[in-house]
Amino acid sequence: MGYPRLQYATPPEWVRKIEERPLELLSDHAHKELKGAATAQAWLLKKPQDARLVTRMATLAAEELEHF
Repeated sequence: MGYPRLQYATPPEWVRKIEERPLELLSDHAHKELKGAATAQAWLLKKPQDARLVTRMATLAAEELEHF
């Protein structure tokens, strides 16, 4: 069983640009992981009485930080 096909093909010119400056892509990705974790933590503070939300957001924050 293979992976599902993407609905959008990555343009070859984009791939070439990334190959020239891979650290920019990695830096941007790391920033997005940290922002995802921070957003999940913010929801914890907004709705601490919602046990289901707290559990899901805590799990998401931990996962984003693992990726970082």
